Amino acid sequence: MTSDLGNSLDLRAASKTEYDTVIMDPPRTGAASLISSINRINPERIVYVSCNSSTLARDLDLLKNDGYYLKSIRMFDMFPQTYHIETVACLEHREKNK
Repeated sequence: MTSDLGNSLDLRAASKTEYDTVIMDPPRTGAASLISSINRINPERIVYVSCNSSTLARDLDLLKNDGYYLKSIRMFDMFPQTYHIETVACLEHREKNK
């Protein structure tokens, strides 16, 4: 199932379903406003795709405070000869993966 967590109707429907993985690709401003929504869904894993390392770092810190740890991170130079780098971070929840 796919949902837009920025849409309150999708969020209500998503919070009634159990998910093991959430894949996020937020805008450059990041996903800080969605972190509480993600906590309601409470997935085991989060795959976070980011085009802005500053907001990624901020959001990873927020997710760390909610029990997630960074399992792996990879950077992709999809736009050669520019400063734009795409980053994919994989997080897992400490309690659910024991």
